[in-house]
Amino acid sequence: MPMVSVVVGDDVAACRAVVKPRIALYVGGMGARGRNFYNDIARRYGYEEAAQRIQDSYLAGRKDEATAAVPDALVDEVALCGPRERLRETARANGRPPAPPR
Repeated sequence: MPMVSVVVGDDVAACRAVVKPRIALYVGGMGARGRNFYNDIARRYGYEEAAQRIQDSYLAGRKDEATAAVPDALVDEVALCGPRERLRETARANGRPPAPPR
């Protein structure tokens, strides 16, 4: 089942910061070097250098460094972060219908 992380809040950077450690774990620490599905996806999305830095840092035990290496643009490609208006705009820009207001 496809899933998307959603973090709602006024501070986009703070919302992204909630998601970055999980991305670092998956891109950097899942599987073995050269056999990491999530690292491969990040590379296919155009983040080859970042994926390498994340993996190198994570496998060396420097998880904070790996988290810091996760680009904001990668977070924005795989998660929805920020105020509700930004999430609606992102959903519309990607061809998804906006969620009904609560």
